[in-house]
Amino acid sequence: MNRGKVVIIGGNKRSGKSTLGRLLQTKYGYNYYNMDHITNSVDAAWFEDGLPLEDYLPFMESLIEYALTDASRHGINSVFEFIYSPEIYNKLKSKDNLEFYYLANLDLNEDNIRDILIKYSKDYEYSSRIEDVERNVKVILDLNNKLLDECRKYNANLINTSYGEKRDEIINDLALEITNK
Repeated sequence: MNRGKVVIIGGNKRSGKSTLGRLLQTKYGYNYYNMDHITNSVDAAWFEDGLPLEDYLPFMESLIEYALTDASRHGINSVFEFIYSPEIYNKLKSKDNLEFYYLANLDLNEDNIRDILIKYSKDYEYSSRIEDVERNVKVILDLNNKLLDECRKYNANLINTSYGEKRDEIINDLALEITNK
C-alpha cells in the first residue's frame, strides 16, 4: 500500500486556500479540514471572545498526528487549511513529516483587494459591508508583507496565486504538483 501524505495549506485571506483544499478533496480524494471552520465552531460553542490562534496549536497538532497515522497505516491523504504563518507551523512537532504550501496574492493593490473582499466575503469572517472592506484592505496588504518575510526567514515556499484569470491555472497546477509528489 502507498503511504499517504499530510499537506498543510497556509497563507492569507482570499489567496485560494479553500479553493485548493476543496480541489484536492473533490478531484483527488484527500480528506479536507478547514481549520477556520473548526476553530470558529469551537469558539462559538465554548469561548465567547474566541481563543488566540496560537492556543489552537496543540489541538491542530493532535489532528495532524491522527492524519499522519492514517497516512502511514492506510495510505490516506489529508489536507489542512489554516491561516497560520511559517513561524507558527515551524513549531509543529511533526513538521518534517508534512508538506507545506503558503499562498498569497502578492500582486494585489488596494482596488484588487476591495474587489476580492466583496466577491469572496464569508459571513463568519467579515461581511462585504464597506466599513469591513475598508478596514481589511490594509490588513491584507500588511499580512502579505509579513508572510513574504516569514517565508524568507523560514525558507518556505510561497506561491503567488495572483489576481485575475491566471488564479485557477495556478491553483490547478499546484494541486497536480501536490498529488504527483
